[in-house]
Formats: sequence, C-alpha cells, structure tokens
Amino acid sequence: MQALLAALLGVAMVSSGMVRANADNDVRLDGLDVDEPNVIFVLVDDLSENLLPYMSEVQALAADGVTFSNYFNATPWCCPSRASLQTGKYPHNTKVRTNLWPNGGFEQFLINDVDSSIGVQMQAQGAGYRTGFMGKYLNGYKTEGQSDPTRPTYGAGYVPPGWDTWFSGTAYQHFTYDMVESVDGSAATNPTWQGEDASNYYTDVLSDRAQSFLATDSVDPFFLMLAPFAPHAGIGRDPEGDKVQYPPAPRDRAESAARPPSWGEPEFRRGDCGPVRCQDIQWPASTSPSNFNTVTTERLQWMASTPLTPRELKKARSRHVERIQMVQSVDDMVGALMQTLADTGRLDDTWVVFGSDNGYHLGEHALFAGKTTAYDHDVRTPLIARPPGGTGAPVTVDALVQNVDIVPTLLDIAGGVAPADVDGVSMLPLMSDPTLTWRAGALFELTNDGPAARYFNPDLRGVERQTLAPTYNALRTEEYLYVDYSALDDTPATNAQAEFYDLTVDPGQVNNRYPELPAELREALSAEVRRQTACTGSQCWAEQLTVPLLH
Repeated sequence: MQALLAALLGVAMVSSGMVRANADNDVRLDGLDVDEPNVIFVLVDDLSENLLPYMSEVQALAADGVTFSNYFNATPWCCPSRASLQTGKYPHNTKVRTNLWPNGGFEQFLINDVDSSIGVQMQAQGAGYRTGFMGKYLNGYKTEGQSDPTRPTYGAGYVPPGWDTWFSGTAYQHFTYDMVESVDGSAATNPTWQGEDASNYYTDVLSDRAQSFLATDSVDPFFLMLAPFAPHAGIGRDPEGDKVQYPPAPRDRAESAARPPSWGEPEFRRGDCGPVRCQDIQWPASTSPSNFNTVTTERLQWMASTPLTPRELKKARSRHVERIQMVQSVDDMVGALMQTLADTGRLDDTWVVFGSDNGYHLGEHALFAGKTTAYDHDVRTPLIARPPGGTGAPVTVDALVQNVDIVPTLLDIAGGVAPADVDGVSMLPLMSDPTLTWRAGALFELTNDGPAARYFNPDLRGVERQTLAPTYNALRTEEYLYVDYSALDDTPATNAQAEFYDLTVDPGQVNNRYPELPAELREALSAEVRRQTACTGSQCWAEQLTVPLLH
C-alpha cells in the first residue's frame, strides 16, 4: 500500500497511443489519404464485446481494418451516448444526461445541438457530402412530433437538419413501428409497418434502404449513419409472444410452437448463432472475465449482494443466446453493405466504421441485465474502422479513445476541422503514427433519473432484476478505475460513495480498494474528476493528458 500511495500522490502521467499490426507488419494505410472519401458509420445498440466472436462479417471488417481495443463511451446510456456521437461533446456539455426530458432526451438535444450535429457538419465539408441517417436517432424523437408547450416543440414528420435522406422512428418492437422517411430532400412521409410478416423485421428493412442509398448515383461523396435497434431488447408483444426478450430475425430464431406459420421453418432448428451451433455455446465462456456472477468486495448499497441463482443463470444463458441470434441480422446487414460497395466500385474510396452506443452486462458483477455501470462491460465496446481499400492485415490501436472522438475523426476523414466546442480529438493520426502522445484518462458520466422514470425508459422497462447505478462521474486510465458517486464538491467521497480498482491486478474490477485510500489520495482523485467534468472543448484534451499514476 505504501508503494501505491507514493506513486499516486502528486505524480502525473503522460500516455502514448500505440499502434500494432498483427500480421507480419504487412499493413496498408493508404486509404487514410483518400480525398473526400465516402463514410459509413454503423452504430448498433447495446452491443457487448462478447457478441463480436459470433459476427463473421464484422470480424472480416476487423481483419482488413483498425480495431480500437480501448474504446470507451462517455456514458453507458443510449440517448446521452448518441448525443455525444452526434456532437463530439461530453454529456455535461450536450446537457443530454439521460434518455428522458428534462434531463435529456431528444428535446434537450433540440435545444442545444441539433443545428450543429454531425450531419450538418458533413454537409458543409468540401463541395458538400450527401448525408443519410437511418435507424435509431435519439430517445424521445417521435414521428408524431411534440406539441406540449412545456417542452421544446416540433411538428409531425420532423426531419432534423443535416440529413438529405432520413428514415427514423421508434422500432423497439422490431416488427410493428412508424417511421418518418425523406429521400434526397423529398417531402417527409410516414410509412407504417404492422404485423408478424418476416419482411417487417426492422434490421432487414433498414438494410434494404441503406443499400438503396449506397447504390444511388451522385457526384458528391456520401456519409451514411446507420443505426439498427438490435441487439436492444424488444418492447411490446413479439409475434412469438412476450417470452422473446431479444427478438432475432425470424430466419435466425430457434424452432418453437408459437412460431407464426407464415415464417416457415428456420434454417437451423435451434437457431443461427453464426460460426457455432447455438447448443454448443458455453455460459459462461472459458474466457469470461473474473467478475462473472461475482459480488464486489466492499460493495456499495446499489450493488448485487448475492450471486445470481441457478434459475437466473439459466435464464441469462437463454437471453445471451437470443442476443447472439439477434446480431446475425446486423452481421448480414454489414455483409450486404460491403457487397453493395463492391458491386458499385466504391470499396476503394469508402470508410466503414462499426461501433456501439454502450455495452451490456448479463451476469457480470452478479447483475442480471443492464448497462449503466462504469465497469468495462458497460462502457467499453467494439470500434472498428476499415479505411478505403482496407489495411491488408488487422491493426490494433491500444490508446484510450472515446465516443467524443468520433465526430472530429469523421470530419478529419472528410478533410474538415472540428468546431472549437468539440471535446474529443481525431483518431485518424493514431492509425498510422504509434508515437503520438494521447489521453491518459477517459471520463465517464451517468445521471440517474430516479425510480419514477423506469416505466417510461425503454432501456429499463421489462428487464428482470434491473440494477440501475446511481449518478456518478468516473475516471478510467490504463491502470485504474475510480468511480465517484458524490456531489463533487470540495469534500472527497465517503466509503459509501466511491469505488477504486487497481486494473493491473484486478482487471475484472471486483476488489474495491477505496476504503484503503488515505485522505490525501481521495482528495487528488476527487479534484481530478471535478476538473474533467467542468472541461469544454480543447480544455478537455489538456486535462486528460495527465492523471495521477498508480505504478
């Protein structure tokens, strides 16, 4: 412990980004220099890293691209994360802190950032990008508009600025939903999908429209943001009944007595799980983190107090298999996009970026299902970028990057410069220069709306044994995780208000050492988080270059 104190007190750390090739150093990065390339950003919903091994098309993308192994979302909460992905700003600057008004939701975004979001910025680059948004936008966006005078209002069929082609609405149910659609600036329409027909499955409908967008002839480069709801849990009645928590496409499901006759027989009797048979999936896998079904030491009041029961673990495994089956449609969509790019001769001038708005836990830390913690399984998600022409071999970037870096990266790819109020920085230089100094700490923020919001929040409704973390601010470095649940005043957090994990010996984040820390160290950590949660623009980058050292 003395060594820990000596290392932490008053010592600053500078972190360097690292780039490594995984195949004999035979790596091409020529695509970084393509002028005004096309860009596709696929943003999935609630994708945990343990689903990636079952997605062969995404794996192929990684084999010919750059994987960011330490990519963290600034919050594990759908709407605030998506607001950061649209703006390059932390939640404390977007003011979108939750999924719901008044602390967040689309209405809060409408007040602050809708006129300067990524679509608007891409349209302003060069001769102007042709932009498209398809899929899940921000929680609270309604096809019928918002007329409540106590909130920011917008009309029915509203299309946010910055998007030439628009196809969005609420499709958590995955089969029955209303959309707002506008194609290349046409008047918005309100198409509706109803019923159990297999062709209604939302990810497939989205894929068809995305392929049409890519196949459209245009002299302008395009930017497409494609955001399926999968693998987010379903809300409402599924055609097979309420028992389907994570509804896969009909072709990818297991056989069941409740299967609608119009769907015919599934391709695989027990469902499609990609490269493995669903019945062979191990739960937990031999590579599962050490925190699976493990109660945290020095646990705080909100945490699980007992391991999950055998019955709950059996149910969790069933949910895990459903999620694996559910992402097969997303994988199919990625494969279809790549094929369309190849068919139209655009593979050599198009970036394809794949990421998620947050992660997910299903048994980790003895938590049944959810995503609101500051632990890696909720905030750390896959991020893969394939440059034009590919890399020729897989490349891994180990530096700490965040979702606030997406907007400046996309603008850098397009040859533009991010606005001064953007908190993140472009990741493009990291892909080719392993010597760059990079951020030493990543900032996480979460605001808890309270129990009254549960019914109205699609991220919480219908989830069994949901444990929602209290409001926190956190600092994640290569060596430790510090989570502060206090009010961030001049008084450091008490033992009941903070967590501290030494990742060098506890990568699973289960041994909370905060009660061991002396007052001086608590003050240093509290002050660091206070500084970062007050930052704006380039000040955020400056604050993150140095953090207290652990070793």
